[in-house]
Amino acid sequence: MSIAEQFRETARIIEDKGWCQGENTRNGKVCVARAMCLACGIAIDTPDSAPLLPLRDEETFKVLCRYLKTNYLSPWNDDVNQTNENVVKVLHEVADAHGSTGT
Repeated sequence: MSIAEQFRETARIIEDKGWCQGENTRNGKVCVARAMCLACGIAIDTPDSAPLLPLRDEETFKVLCRYLKTNYLSPWNDDVNQTNENVVKVLHEVADAHGSTGT
């Protein structure tokens, strides 16, 4: 799966399950990192509040961090002004930016 496809799948997962902040999952909803793990096929066997460390090795994670100009997703995901709509929008923007190159 290309990076663009992984971002589109991450957005789809959030659209289907719903998005949450502060934990990896809450009431069936998922944070961006958890959705990315699912989209990238990373097995997750951690508590809901544990960092998703295997994700840091994924190119998709690195691409999103560069796009957001951060080293971690949690400050962006957990920002009090963040919205579900903006999260999905940004994921699609990154997918579109990488869609033309096939990477």
